[in-house]
Parts: sequence; C-alpha cells; structure tokens
Amino acid sequence: SAPQKANTLNSKMGVGVHADFNYSFLTGLAQDWYGGDDADAPSGIGFDVGIRGRIPMVQYLQFAPELNFHYALLTQEDETAEHTFSQIDLEFPLMVRGIVNNMFYIAAGVHLSLNLSSKVAFEEDGIDLGGGLGKTSIDYKEEIDQAAFSFGLAFGAGVYIMERLSIDVGFT
Repeated sequence: SAPQKANTLNSKMGVGVHADFNYSFLTGLAQDWYGGDDADAPSGIGFDVGIRGRIPMVQYLQFAPELNFHYALLTQEDETAEHTFSQIDLEFPLMVRGIVNNMFYIAAGVHLSLNLSSKVAFEEDGIDLGGGLGKTSIDYKEEIDQAAFSFGLAFGAGVYIMERLSIDVGFT
C-alpha cells in the first residue's frame, strides 16, 4: 500500500550514482568580452557525475548529500569572434528532501563548489590590419582567476520511479 512505500523509502539509508546534463549561462562576461555591447551571455551545456546518499531523518524527511564532478563548456560568438569558457568543479550539494504523496519529493539545501579549473579561449577571424596589410586571426587561451570556493542555494523536485530510482529537476 502507499503508506508502506513511504515508510520503506524513509526507513532505508542508501547510496547510489548520480548523473545529469545541464544548461548554464554566465552573466557579466558579455560586457567584459565585447567591451560593453549587447552580446548574449556565454551559455552552453555541461554534465555532472557522482554519488548521492539518502539518510532518513524523520518520517517523510531525508538528508540527500552528493559528491559530484562537474564540467561545463559555454560559448559566446558573433560574426567574427568566438569565446569558449570551460570549467571543472567538485560539487557538494547538501539537500533535505520532503516526501509528498508517497512518491514525489521537494528538496532544498546548499550547494558548495570547489573550482578545479577555469579556462577561456578567444578566436577572432578577419581582423583588418589597416593600411592595405590585409587581415589576420587571433587565437588566445588563458586561465581565469576565479574564486576557489563558491556556494549557493539549491531547490528541486522529483519523483521516485521505483524505490531505488528517481528523476528530478533542480535549480542552483
């Protein structure tokens, strides 16, 4: 019966794998990269892989800590230039889940992140040298000086497909 399923979900500790794909964007770089014009912020896809725990607290409430490897590749381009930003992080989402209706859950918590690498690549074609000298291209790569540690809030919701399989969406 349904109440028994909720008790089963809440009575067992568990450890499992976590994998997701995500869409990200960075604000502030558009102005830095294009001298303040109205270019769109860098955006792109990434992924997380890691492990997730499930620790019962009280009935209908669980602690769900994670340890994830995160990679993101964001791009920004116009007619002649392309900027690429790549980032690698070790993430520690620490969420509390409240089980609703015996199979759905809502979650909230903190999201801690340790930056392992941040790089930017800049490529521009067709730069006019002036004076009839023709055109050239620039290819530039640089490490970005970024905070080694960051934190934020995380919110989400999900559904248990089976006792050991859930699908969720979230915002960090």
